[in-house]
Amino acid sequence: MNDPVSALNKISQLLNSTIQNEAADKNSVFAATAILIQRLRDHKSHNNEHLSGYLQVKIAELEWHSAAMLGFDVTNGHPTDQHHRWACAAIDALLESF
Repeated sequence: MNDPVSALNKISQLLNSTIQNEAADKNSVFAATAILIQRLRDHKSHNNEHLSGYLQVKIAELEWHSAAMLGFDVTNGHPTDQHHRWACAAIDALLESF
């Protein structure tokens, strides 16, 4: 991956598509999002850099909230739209850090 900002923007688009269109294929969105999140993790290691603790936490938050909103992880009783907001907040934080 050459551009983590592009990946984060794509994740945001994918997650927004499921909120705006309930018929969106959540399986495909989950798969694409999971791959892009892994590429974010790999981006730093390919450049011989380490992820700061802050970046690790924000990536983990993005991973969990996106999976929870798509039905692939526990929600802890929170609604889909709340997980969507939390995922978007993680994306915003990551955009500022990359």
